[in-house]
Amino acid sequence: MPELGDAAHLIVLLSLYVEENRILQLTNSWIYSQGIHALNNDDHSECVCIHDGSLWPTPQRQETMLDRYFEYFRLKTQSPSEHPLLQDITSKTYHMVSILRLAPLNTLRIFSSWMTTPEKVERARKELESWIEGGYCARKALLHAAALFQSIRDQRTAIHSDPWYMMAASLCIWTHIKLSKRTRIPSTDRPLRIDEPSDSQALQSWLNGSRTMSVHITGIGILDEADSASRTLQQTIRILRRGGSWGQIGRHFAAVFQQVLDGTTPSPPV
Repeated sequence: MPELGDAAHLIVLLSLYVEENRILQLTNSWIYSQGIHALNNDDHSECVCIHDGSLWPTPQRQETMLDRYFEYFRLKTQSPSEHPLLQDITSKTYHMVSILRLAPLNTLRIFSSWMTTPEKVERARKELESWIEGGYCARKALLHAAALFQSIRDQRTAIHSDPWYMMAASLCIWTHIKLSKRTRIPSTDRPLRIDEPSDSQALQSWLNGSRTMSVHITGIGILDEADSASRTLQQTIRILRRGGSWGQIGRHFAAVFQQVLDGTTPSPPV
C-alpha cells in the first residue's frame, strides 16, 4: 500500500470497511446463494461467525489478504506521527471497525434488553452463546474491544464518536463475561492482559482457544471473576459521565448502562 497521510489513512480504512460490508450484504442475498455461491461452495475449511442474525464465513486461523490490509492500519497507528490526535482517531476507528467485522453488534444490544422483547433477548442469548463457543471470532472481537476500552479510558482528548465506540466495546466485553463458560485457573498463573498484550505467544494461544490462562483488562480486572460483568458496567458508566464534551449522548448511554447494571429493562431517555 502506498504511503499516505494520517487523514488519508482514516478515509481508506473506512472506505475499505464500507466496501467489505457491501460485498457481505451481496453475498447474503438469495440470488447470490442460489447462483455463484452455490456453484463454488465446496470449501468447508471456514468457521462461521454471526453477523446480526445472519451467518457469514470467516477464516478461523488462516489470514486473508483483506485481513492483512486491515492489519496495516494497526501497524500504522503504532509509528510516530506528526498528528497524534488524528492518529489516535484512526487507531480507535480501526478497533471499532474490527469489532463490527467480527461481532454481531445489534445482537449484543438485544442481549442487554435494550429496546427489545424478552423473546428476542433469549434468541440473542442462544446466538451469542454459539458465537462465543466458536472461539476465535469472539475472542478476536474481545481483543479489539479491550484495546478500544483502554484507549478511551486513558485518553486526554475526547472526540464526538467516543460514546458509540465505548458502547460497542463495553457490550462486547460484558456479553463475553456473561456468557463465557468459567474454568478454574490456578491463581498463581500470570493473567493475559489483552488490552496491552506483551506475550504474543500466549495471546495467540488464547485466540486459538486455550482455556489455561485468565484474561485481564485494566479497570475491569480478571474477566472470570464473579463481579467482573458489574465492574465492566460501572467503569463504562463512570467514563461516559466523565466525558463532558460528549454532551447528552454520553449521559444517555450512561443511563442505559446504569439500567442494565440495576437489572431493569433499559428504556429510551425522557
